[in-house]
Amino acid sequence: MWVCTGALTCYAFTRGAWIAFAVCLFLHGTIGTFLKGIAVHELGHGTVFRTKKLNGLFLRIYSIVGWWNFYDYAMSHTYHHRYTLHPDGDREVVLPRHPSLRLLYLLQLFTINITGGLESTGIIPTVRKTLMTVFNRYEDEWLIALYADQPGERVKAVNWMRFVLLVHILVAVAAIASGYWIVVIVFSCHMFFGNWLKYFVGLPMHCGLRDNIPDFRLCVRSIRLDPISEFLYWHMNWHTEHHMFAAVP
Repeated sequence: MWVCTGALTCYAFTRGAWIAFAVCLFLHGTIGTFLKGIAVHELGHGTVFRTKKLNGLFLRIYSIVGWWNFYDYAMSHTYHHRYTLHPDGDREVVLPRHPSLRLLYLLQLFTINITGGLESTGIIPTVRKTLMTVFNRYEDEWLIALYADQPGERVKAVNWMRFVLLVHILVAVAAIASGYWIVVIVFSCHMFFGNWLKYFVGLPMHCGLRDNIPDFRLCVRSIRLDPISEFLYWHMNWHTEHHMFAAVP
């Protein structure tokens, strides 16, 4: 789906069909937003394909497309499952989480996200975090603590983001040199557009619930979604079940 919407976006741009271009870019961003944090989550759990190699291959492909550091996430997510919403052991999700319906934030969710926010991907925080990791200058105290006794894993995380940045630089150079700079938008910047659906779908999973409690029914929420949203969300709307059994769905 992401490849199809990307191709349609490029085609509409080259044809000068600006209304179609705007619609396709919006759809492309809406779909692409789920590659970061959602698709890579399932691939990281190793539940998508039967073989470890295939899961690892697509984990790396989606991580490149989504500017995602799966080493950081693997370190953090292990503790998120082990100590769900117990702040001493899980800092991946910290309550309370405050939903925002501020006009400026909603505008960014439905157009281009510059500043970022809860359950959304902004240009400024993404670029900043990437560069800080590339220069091995972590700012997140949680990740610093996780890597404290595993310096080798931190080196892997830093080198991975250097590779991701290099790929995007090479794509940008090739696209601009060939005159098809729209490829930069479609490939490297897609996740900054149309963050709205991921925000409204992903926020309820822990929002408004209780921390420091061992009962997953009280700290995790499952919700019913329409088939399209559930597909894009990789069936992670069954979140309580996922925390009870990490191989679900």
